[in-house]
Amino acid sequence: YDPPYAQKQKGVKTDAFGFFMLSIWLLTLQIVLDKGNNADWFNAPWICWLSALSCLTGIAFLVSQIRNKDSLVDLSVFKDKNFLIGTLVQIVMQAVLLASLAILPQFLQSLMGYDAYKSGLSMMPRGLGALLAMVLCATLANLIDNRVLVMNIGFPNFLFGVGLGLAMIPIITLSVATIRNDQMTNASGLQNLLKNIGGAFGTSIVATLLSRGAQKHQFMLIQHLTDTAQTYTERVQAYGSMFMTTVDPHTAAYMGQHTAYNLLMQQANLSAFIDAFRIFAVAGVVIIPLILLLKNIK
Repeated sequence: YDPPYAQKQKGVKTDAFGFFMLSIWLLTLQIVLDKGNNADWFNAPWICWLSALSCLTGIAFLVSQIRNKDSLVDLSVFKDKNFLIGTLVQIVMQAVLLASLAILPQFLQSLMGYDAYKSGLSMMPRGLGALLAMVLCATLANLIDNRVLVMNIGFPNFLFGVGLGLAMIPIITLSVATIRNDQMTNASGLQNLLKNIGGAFGTSIVATLLSRGAQKHQFMLIQHLTDTAQTYTERVQAYGSMFMTTVDPHTAAYMGQHTAYNLLMQQANLSAFIDAFRIFAVAGVVIIPLILLLKNIK
């Protein structure tokens, strides 16, 4: 027997306007996030137009959900402190998770020399760690404060899979611990929607950080690659001497300069990846104080 709030309701009206606004908002937002970096973001007119449309439809959706009695979603669940803070923490966690999953294989293949198979194989321990954490979490939740388990995300690069698994399940439990049963379906749907949006923002932001960061570091490093820099000229001459055994001196000198430039590009890309991972670490640390604000329900 299902309780009244879980039974099929009669006479329920569909919020067609809210559904239409939600669809247009998410569609345009996803296109902007997916294609923005390749289109140079707001330097592209169509990105500006789609961003404006996304903002307008997003605002229209929120206003309609607040004013409409038969709204598509019930935003009043955000009045619950646990749910609000828990959702914010999960958005950051989802952004860090998806962003790191997106760039780590790229880092391994472009800078560490891994092929696609080895890159995928190296990601397996994270999944195994998360699986193990899910099995352990049910036992640990009864022995340790859930807020302590969530703080594992403060060490995003230390046993990432285990830390994320131990953090994700308790934070979901804490965020809905004070939600009424009749609000649970609505709250879970809203939370999953916002987590997916957070993940999309995370992957889009990290793609921009890598491309713009590599350009920034390249500009900074290339200032040291001049004919007046003794280290640079000696290194280019050494590379040229290596190539002179197989090609003419002019071609060898060109190949030596090209080799030095490739090394510069590798260092610029490496610095961009380091900057991105630092941001992940900062994001993990920033959400720790929010976790302490959660009310733990035994």
